[in-house]
Amino acid sequence: MKKIIVIGSGPGGYVAAIRAAQMGAKVCLVEKDKLGGTCLNYGCIPTKSLISSCSLFNKVKKASEFGIEVEGIRVHMDKIMQRKQRIVSVLRNGVGNLIKRNKIELIKGIGRLKNEKEVIVETGNGEIEIKGDYIILATGSIPRSLKGIGFDGETILSSDHLLNLQDIPQSMVIIGGGVIGCEFAYILNSLGCKVYILEAMNRLLPVPGIDLGCSNVIQREMKKMKVGFQLNAFVNQVKRLEDGMLEVIYKTRTSDDNKSIKTNKVAVCVGREPVDLEYFPGLEVTGQGWVRVDEYLRTSVPNIYAIGDILGPSRPMLAHVASHEAVVAVSNIFGNKKKMDYSLVPGVVYTKPEIGCVGITEHMARDMGIEYGVSRVMFPSIGRSHTEGEISGEAKILFDKKDKKVLGIHIIGPHASELIATGCVLIRQGATMEDIGDTIFAHPTLSEIFHEMAMKGIGYPIHG
Repeated sequence: MKKIIVIGSGPGGYVAAIRAAQMGAKVCLVEKDKLGGTCLNYGCIPTKSLISSCSLFNKVKKASEFGIEVEGIRVHMDKIMQRKQRIVSVLRNGVGNLIKRNKIELIKGIGRLKNEKEVIVETGNGEIEIKGDYIILATGSIPRSLKGIGFDGETILSSDHLLNLQDIPQSMVIIGGGVIGCEFAYILNSLGCKVYILEAMNRLLPVPGIDLGCSNVIQREMKKMKVGFQLNAFVNQVKRLEDGMLEVIYKTRTSDDNKSIKTNKVAVCVGREPVDLEYFPGLEVTGQGWVRVDEYLRTSVPNIYAIGDILGPSRPMLAHVASHEAVVAVSNIFGNKKKMDYSLVPGVVYTKPEIGCVGITEHMARDMGIEYGVSRVMFPSIGRSHTEGEISGEAKILFDKKDKKVLGIHIIGPHASELIATGCVLIRQGATMEDIGDTIFAHPTLSEIFHEMAMKGIGYPIHG
């Protein structure tokens, strides 16, 4: 019987542990903090709980548009946070039950590698050593700060700190207009905070895989929500003023003159860095501390594998990617030759409107020399979007002009996070525009936008 040690219990680690146990291994899972890792405790789940509260609040404020009068609507921040914590606790307990059900040994403590088959765990009762045939590293990442602008948890905040706000500040400058920055901008703005984003790149959401059109729409919608933003902005300093305010000093790419904004608090959302882990000689890491692996997720030490955020930004740092990497790594430990494929990873942003993308962008298609076609449909042409009161946004299909196969799908609009799963299946199955056009979609549904894009793409638009 193989013995496998997994360090870290996030969406990569706990999935790896469960999968290994299902395949007959004796598994030991080492976790220094809470089961579920960043995703469950400090990321995906708690942020979506807050976003759900904000979305409901915003919809109730527009209730009169649906013929319903509502009076006395108020936000109770403490209750929003209590709901968030209840959800996290329920799901964390669920992970714990899965660990027990699969007879996985759980050791609480900080794990470090002693050699290629031994792990030392610092527990509250001293150190223990555990041995295994294989080790899977799934230690994740933490929020990255800026040089000279360290987190203090009070006025300069990380995404972790933002998830525990008890009061909404009057104003907040968010440094970084990527996924995390834009999602928190939506949350804070919805709750009454005056938000300003400073982004170093030339667009919001400058993320590989997110179409430029989606960025343009989200910038338009941010303006409608009165969220300010400055692109091409480089922050130099955050000064504390005598009145308790902060002054954020920055320059833009087009000027050498300093500009500044006064604010109550600053949130730094500029990416993530690896969790410190003691590596023994022979395990290759990058200069930034990310672990190097091959296409089978095997490190430079043959019996040690690595998954999740510890691999760094050279691949999508997403919970669902970590979980899939877990399955691939365990499969290879058991003798399979399964390569990790990152070509069809869906990306989702929970802003207003939502964004869902999969496959290649126009920029990627041009770089690859592909002769492609584009079919774009606006959500106002879809009846269901009107009944939902959400008409902002668009959907776009990229397809190969030669065989009409779908190459990429980019949606910004209502429930894009759910709709994009259909896009994943279409591309994975090699669907053509004609295939989609020949498919009957239920009416009235938001999914009809796929049919409209296909019909428009083959030259027979009905509503689009």
